[in-house]
Amino acid sequence: MIQTHKSKVAFDLTAGGGGHSRLLLSRSSDGAAVYGFDRDPMAIEYLKSKFYNEITAGQYNLIHSKFSEVLNVAKRLALLGKVDFILADLGVSSPQLDLADRGFSFDKEGPLDMRMNQSGSEPTAADIVNTYDERELSRIFRLYGDEPKAHFIA
Repeated sequence: MIQTHKSKVAFDLTAGGGGHSRLLLSRSSDGAAVYGFDRDPMAIEYLKSKFYNEITAGQYNLIHSKFSEVLNVAKRLALLGKVDFILADLGVSSPQLDLADRGFSFDKEGPLDMRMNQSGSEPTAADIVNTYDERELSRIFRLYGDEPKAHFIA
């Protein structure tokens, strides 16, 4: 739960559908700025529309970036040490799960993609499972999936 703290600069590291960004904007003091980060181009386009007025007024700033780049972005924007609040809601979003062509769906046929930014050069999940060796797949399943049967699955 976001407290009633009045922020001058807030970062929403996983802006997605904009719900948390909207709350941060409502809880920010006058002259404050919220920076919404997302690496998904679909989310960025949606947020441009949803926050058109706030973007125009300079209250909301969209950053098309991985949240792991937050330090570099803060340095580039001369905000290092000036951020009052950071929020990160980690995981996949409903639009990513609902659209079969994104490759995250459990109940719809689609490519095994699973990339947050499909326009990037990162390998798809299909590339990984079809080209990585058994040892590397086992390591990935164990490390990132906490899968006790990682070796068997690989």
